[in-house]
Amino acid sequence: MEKRTKRLYRKVATYYHAFRLEGKAANNEFLVTPATIKLLGNVRGKRVLDLGCGTGIISLKLRKKGAKVSGIDLSPEMLKIAKTYAKNIDFKLGSAERLPYDSEKFDIVVSVLVFDYVKNLGKALNEVWRVLKLNGYFIVAVRNPVTTVSHSIKSKKIKFALKNKTVREFDRYFVERIVSHNWWSRDSKLHAVEYDIHRTYETLIKSYIRSGFAITDYVDPKPIKGYKGSGFEDAKWWYRFANDLPSFCIFKLKKCLRSSS
Repeated sequence: MEKRTKRLYRKVATYYHAFRLEGKAANNEFLVTPATIKLLGNVRGKRVLDLGCGTGIISLKLRKKGAKVSGIDLSPEMLKIAKTYAKNIDFKLGSAERLPYDSEKFDIVVSVLVFDYVKNLGKALNEVWRVLKLNGYFIVAVRNPVTTVSHSIKSKKIKFALKNKTVREFDRYFVERIVSHNWWSRDSKLHAVEYDIHRTYETLIKSYIRSGFAITDYVDPKPIKGYKGSGFEDAKWWYRFANDLPSFCIFKLKKCLRSSS
């Protein structure tokens, strides 16, 4: 998975960053990112690790809110942009499964749409638990397990469907596996394949608890105001879709003492 993820962002890093800054990445700018930052609460004076920081967009937002931010990412290309875009933030190259930080260093770890790429979920969660201070928080946003195994189809292909409405077909929810998605630029000139790991709600929740976290809050993010002025062609369609189906899950986890049993 690490090789596939590096290959993806090696190819799309420059376009991805520009697209985000233009405000046209609706899922990021108007859905999962603002919901995650809201769930974080007051970060002023807190030591925060942006795990999977990408080009530093969230890192910079948190620093502007008064946090002492560090960032880590698997992609050299993304980090190269981050170091220029978000100066004076400590960015490191590394993996979620092998965090290059001392134990109990951070008050908060935040990770947005990164753990879908992590192969060894237990190992990565143990690393997050290790670098967090006791009673520190881990805010993790992942793709909703329902949407990772579903896709749109026209209902005229289904005998019992009516009026040619677009519906969604679900495929083997209980089979945990790597799923692929085509990644296209808006002008269709840039294409890459994105690979995610589909995990059930049961696996996610039990993994968090077994790693020594308590689930203290949860959010199904919904679109915020401002999407209409973002300038992307599918704004209305996206808004309806994002209000009809949960695209992402955001968990707020608290580091607890682990049981000796």
